Amino acid sequence: MRLKLFGERIAVKQHDEETTTASGLILAIDAGKKFQGDVVAVGSGKFMDSGVIRPMSLSVGDVVLFGEYSGQKFKLDGDEYILMNEPDVIGIVG
Repeated sequence: MRLKLFGERIAVKQHDEETTTASGLILAIDAGKKFQGDVVAVGSGKFMDSGVIRPMSLSVGDVVLFGEYSGQKFKLDGDEYILMNEPDVIGIVG
């Protein structure tokens, strides 16, 4: 995938939802949602009023946590991604 983002945007590949627990219980569709994923593309950073670009705190390969309603979903080459701004990220896992 080749994707170039502008500003403080990131593209995230959301981790798959689990439909069963370790003990074999089947979960409802919403119960298994994971709000974490892998960063697959990052922009150059935020353009500040002073004319300086603040570099991104995230990099490709980071596993991030985000809110349930963060970002916009889009498809590229048959895969689904979430496009969001860096401030929408709650934290980095690991």
